[in-house]
Amino acid sequence: DIVLDVGANVGTHAVFLSHLVRDDGRVLAFEPLAPNIDALRETIRRRSRISNISISQLAVGNPGKTRQEVVIRVPGDDLTQASLRLQRAGSWERQASVREYKVSLTSLDAEREVQALPSIDFVKIDVEGGELDALKGAAQTIRRHHPLIYCELYEQWAASFGYTPGDLISFVRSLGYAGARVISKGAVHALSLDRNPPPGMFETSSDVLFFTAKHRQLVDAFDKRYLR
Repeated sequence: DIVLDVGANVGTHAVFLSHLVRDDGRVLAFEPLAPNIDALRETIRRRSRISNISISQLAVGNPGKTRQEVVIRVPGDDLTQASLRLQRAGSWERQASVREYKVSLTSLDAEREVQALPSIDFVKIDVEGGELDALKGAAQTIRRHHPLIYCELYEQWAASFGYTPGDLISFVRSLGYAGARVISKGAVHALSLDRNPPPGMFETSSDVLFFTAKHRQLVDAFDKRYLR
């Protein structure tokens, strides 16, 4: 399988996914911050058993056809919650200082390496509220490959970018997705894409697994193990 890790941070997911796809698979990791890139390379050096991870030092969003220089902000020293928008939740609540980094912003639809891939099977997106922009900038790629999409969704992060969880869910549905599973507050919930999510579902940071009809067998196996 071929996997895109958007918002790779220090590489915990990238290495895990690398071991899942094995020698014949690939992981393309996107991470904009130089300190995280150094930590990502160290994680790969220490923990990876397979040389199948490539790294792009880029933020991912929806800037159009060309890359843009943007500012990403970090609350204090917490690089895990770096965001393209000023936030109020999480580490941002406890930090008086905000650091800024200039980074390059791209879209998955504009990246030649992504467009050259023969298939894309799984996309993980964790970009502190910028998930809808990342999906919009990957719309052509997603429609072509229909990978499983696993992304963070948190109403407070989303609000700073001007959208709601329902907006993101509606957009993914427009790309041809059939359903979702939400991992929230220690439980897995089935989610229909043709209606607004239940109130409070995304009041804490949650993860959403979006799938199409072609993933039905995988989802059934997932449900058997996790859905209650």
